[in-house]
Amino acid sequence: MKQAICNKTKTLLLFALLAITVTGCGRLDNLEADDFNLFGDDEKKEVALRTYSLPGMSSEPIVQFIVDPADQYSRDYAKDIQKTCDYTKMPFNAIDVATWNASPAIPKSTRVICILETKKLSQASLTKLTDFVATGGTLFVPFAGDDKRAAFLFGFKPEAEFETDVKAKGFIFKVPVLPNLKNKTYSEESIHYGYGKSNFGKNIRVLATALNDADFPTIIENSIGKGKVVLYNTTLQFTKIDRGLLFSGVLKGLEGIPYPIANTSTIFLDDFPSPLYETKEEPVKSEMNLSISDFVRKVWWPDMENVAKKYKISYSAMICFDYKNKTEPPFLFDQWNESKMKENGRPYSTSEWLANNVAKNGHELAFHGYNHVEFLKGEWPNPQFISTALKAAQKKWQVSNFGAQPVTYVPPSNHIDKNGVDYLHQGMPSIKYMCSLYLGALDDGGAREFDFDPFNKNLFDYPRISSGFYMDTQMKFAHESLYLFTGIWTHFVHPDDIYQIDRPGNLSQGDDELRNSKNLGWHKTKGKDYGMLSEFDGYLKELATTYPMIRYVNAGEAGKIVNDWRASKFSHSSEEGSYTVAEIGSDGSLSDNQYWFVYGSFENAAKIEAQIRSNGALQFSKTPYMEGYLFTVYTKKPSLTLRDFKYKGPDQKNIDAKLIKKTRDDNKRYAAAVKKFISGGTYVEGEDPDAKLNREMNSMKDKMMAATVIDSVTWNKYARYMITQDRAEEVWKLLGEYCVKFPAKGNIMYSKELSKIIDYPNDLTKEKWMSAQLLVTPNDKDLLNSYIADFYTPENQEKIRQALINLLKVDTSFGTYLQYIQHLIAYDPPEALKELQDKKPTKEFEVVATDAVWLFANDNQFQKAYDWSQLSDEIDFATKMDWLVELKQMKLLEAEYKKYIIKNPNDYAAKAKMASIYHDNNRFRDSWIIANSLPETPEKDELRKMLNTDVEFVDEALQQELIADHSQLFYPEMLAKLTKTWRRERGDFIAYKNITETNQNDPQAFKNVLSYNHYDRKGNLHSFAATYSTMYKVNVKVKDPDNVTHALGGVEYQFTSPKDADFFHYFGRGRVEYSDFHRFYGQFATGVSFTKPKSFKSAEFKIFPTETGPAHSKLIYTARLNLYQDYYLFKLINVSLSLEGNYYSNSGGNQAVMIDKSLEGSATGRIGWDDGVEKQMKFIPFLEGSRSQASIGKLTIDPALGYPYW
Repeated sequence: MKQAICNKTKTLLLFALLAITVTGCGRLDNLEADDFNLFGDDEKKEVALRTYSLPGMSSEPIVQFIVDPADQYSRDYAKDIQKTCDYTKMPFNAIDVATWNASPAIPKSTRVICILETKKLSQASLTKLTDFVATGGTLFVPFAGDDKRAAFLFGFKPEAEFETDVKAKGFIFKVPVLPNLKNKTYSEESIHYGYGKSNFGKNIRVLATALNDADFPTIIENSIGKGKVVLYNTTLQFTKIDRGLLFSGVLKGLEGIPYPIANTSTIFLDDFPSPLYETKEEPVKSEMNLSISDFVRKVWWPDMENVAKKYKISYSAMICFDYKNKTEPPFLFDQWNESKMKENGRPYSTSEWLANNVAKNGHELAFHGYNHVEFLKGEWPNPQFISTALKAAQKKWQVSNFGAQPVTYVPPSNHIDKNGVDYLHQGMPSIKYMCSLYLGALDDGGAREFDFDPFNKNLFDYPRISSGFYMDTQMKFAHESLYLFTGIWTHFVHPDDIYQIDRPGNLSQGDDELRNSKNLGWHKTKGKDYGMLSEFDGYLKELATTYPMIRYVNAGEAGKIVNDWRASKFSHSSEEGSYTVAEIGSDGSLSDNQYWFVYGSFENAAKIEAQIRSNGALQFSKTPYMEGYLFTVYTKKPSLTLRDFKYKGPDQKNIDAKLIKKTRDDNKRYAAAVKKFISGGTYVEGEDPDAKLNREMNSMKDKMMAATVIDSVTWNKYARYMITQDRAEEVWKLLGEYCVKFPAKGNIMYSKELSKIIDYPNDLTKEKWMSAQLLVTPNDKDLLNSYIADFYTPENQEKIRQALINLLKVDTSFGTYLQYIQHLIAYDPPEALKELQDKKPTKEFEVVATDAVWLFANDNQFQKAYDWSQLSDEIDFATKMDWLVELKQMKLLEAEYKKYIIKNPNDYAAKAKMASIYHDNNRFRDSWIIANSLPETPEKDELRKMLNTDVEFVDEALQQELIADHSQLFYPEMLAKLTKTWRRERGDFIAYKNITETNQNDPQAFKNVLSYNHYDRKGNLHSFAATYSTMYKVNVKVKDPDNVTHALGGVEYQFTSPKDADFFHYFGRGRVEYSDFHRFYGQFATGVSFTKPKSFKSAEFKIFPTETGPAHSKLIYTARLNLYQDYYLFKLINVSLSLEGNYYSNSGGNQAVMIDKSLEGSATGRIGWDDGVEKQMKFIPFLEGSRSQASIGKLTIDPALGYPYW
């Protein structure tokens, strides 16, 4: 029974194994590379970076470079081709030209030899290279050097005259010299100065031509024997961006040799998530009427997520928390949290919500900085605060549950220096991958390779090559150039790319180009059926077609893959007609699976494809490339064996010998044909051609000098002969002597034709002959252009100006006119100013805009200077501010400043300037706030001094606001002084007031007020008082029981507006009292005053019990109105007028003594001789007059007694 169970178990296990095998085979029939886990399991393990050393020179190179150590181009090209071989694991060796000449030996393994120029090669070396090509090798020459000995190798005709084409420019690729670039252009404005098209024979294969001349070959292939010579017919200097183009020349000779690639493509979302704003900007405003915040959350991110799903992309989202760009603590997150949204009724920070949504959808949250201040010297006044800012970001990361601390970092604006890299590693040790730029300058954060960072070996560089939602030809070229030898594409976009449109005053791009220079909308564009999103999707779709196996991974994952690829070593071996590339010691690798590229021509593509299939590749695809395909292959082990198309069997030695002999014979026949062409005679075997040619040329010279008119055919033949004798300069001397003897116009103009055969020997000779030619043909457009280009020097400006004037007569194009304007600006500014006076600053004038700005500014034409400055990015904003101040355009200045400073928050000079302008325009508060925000700079010191001097004289409310909210700008002594003054004048206080009134010698009223007084923040005074008063009886002989003394106690409240308020001031008061006769009394008062320079008005109204004892008994109240006005006549006469009116109510109380209501009024006028200027002492003569009138009510006693009041 037990045995049966075991057998049954074995059967089930076997069945399960078969099922797995069948399932696996099924997947191979419908296979995608993304279905395979490069790391061997489904867990994403954090793997330590693999260290490695870069390969040295190989003793068995596949690619060899003959270097001229004295030539910078040669050294640079060798370095760039060596780096492509490093990436592709191709064995490489470089040898200097002197060593090569001494012993021109070629290792058996070598398939391609590269050399910049052949002119320093010995004849034996040239022969060796010719033999190498004849037997199947490839010679790659990426520069059109000057060596007529190489004409046979380059495919020249025997009758080639080696003329240089000085007009052909740009590339147009007739075949995909880089994938995806067939019929595409590159370096459109660069002139090649290569060999003219007439030099080449008909058997060359043209792979690329000039953009402006379809017959001019820029990249040619010349087959010789079994091999080929690849010549780049240009003198352009190729740089790092062109590595792929250089590698294409090498790859032409490496057919069928596979090389491992990383196959990682990463799309970075820079500055996302980041703080968002509620403003509406173009072009989104017109297209959708959405704020920036709503656009990013509701449109941009959902669209980008759909793109990610469509193309299986895992983004790297680069978080930046703050754009205030503070470089001193505290490092807060108020901007990050400023934009709010709601989801399911709950409020969220929009930026925080986006970050969580990014992570939830499987993308990488990576780090772009706490703020957008670069880690560059000088950007952080105290670099120690970098660590503080980074720690704040790490804490925020943890608190917000963003997951593990970030491993990927992109420097703000891609800028970081050596110290900045160290600060980054120390302040945020979780960072492993530094993703700045592949191109650019090393010290500024660029020029990175896919290697450990040159400034800190704890960081691995994964730099970016391209950016933007649409790609111009330059960007596409850069992408394909890098991708060819790495299989890597690194690309970044920003959510705000859409807003960087071409419009006046838009400086958001800083020093870079506009990221939406086509002014596209997002989904659609006015007048077009496409937008930025469709452009981006179209490019991704194109890549999916070109590279079906392209793999999109985020930078955190890609960094691991690329580091593993770079650390892996591979061997190359050729045996029995097969070529194998295999990883050495793959145990340390993350995976045994491997991606490869391999080039195959149309002729051999089917054979390569068959072998890829037979070798068990998991997947492969092919991309049109050169005259064949670039295969992408994915294997389950890190080795690949294909047919060796250059394999040489045992009998190959004899075959090579025959090929060499044939090629040498061909070369001899070519040399003989060249001599025949030069001599113009018939070449006879065995005759000494050199001696004969020398005799013929001397005879020809004698005939030339005797003729009165130049025969150009004869002179041209003689010139070519002198070139072969290295005596070309003598022809110019001969022509000079001839034209002195026979100065005909046609003879002088021959110099122009001669220059195409023999270049002018020096600038002096060239200027002499071109000046002579201009005298003969002053309206020759090409000649004028050449003269201007060649002799545009300060000492030659009079001739240049005349040449430009002549050129304008025959060439009315705007470019020529612009050239004339530039000349005037440089050498005759007043005339340039006249010329530009009526010109509108349109985009076509952009090249001279900066100069035009200063012309107008120096002439005090500030409006024109400002208008022209919109075309220039070289005019600092502070200067524009000065012009707007001069123009008194304060509103425009303020609007432009606000827009500018949002994009350029670190332009402290502009901020300081604006603070000064606000101060000069009585905007003290705005001036103070800006100055307070500045870092410690000399500009801030000047503002601090000025503002602290003036702050003492602004109103107290503003003083207190500045003390409370912006106190850092105060000098300590000024802050203490204002605080003391405020406390004295505006602090809470207790006051006691006593008033005694008498009727001659008798007391009438004794009044006491004890108050607590408090100023609120607005400067209003609130007074809370306790009162005690005594109203005495009147000392008269009247029998009245109401004539008694009253003692009253009460409470009072008074409100007084700020005493320093401009123009308008008012108060209000109320009191309730209780007397010892058990009666309540009330009082009310209010008043208002108006103050202007040299003018004052006031009005006051009171109601109160008449202030005697019997009046209180009889409940008599007084209502009093006071009016006062003070003003100046003719600025010298001070006039004042005072009016007072009193109303007394009917009496109550004892009926024996009664009085009806009474009225009283008075008026006082005063005129004085006074100019109103305050002085310590002055004499004022004046006149004053007064008039009063009363109406006493009916009274039961004699009114002369003054009872019950007087």
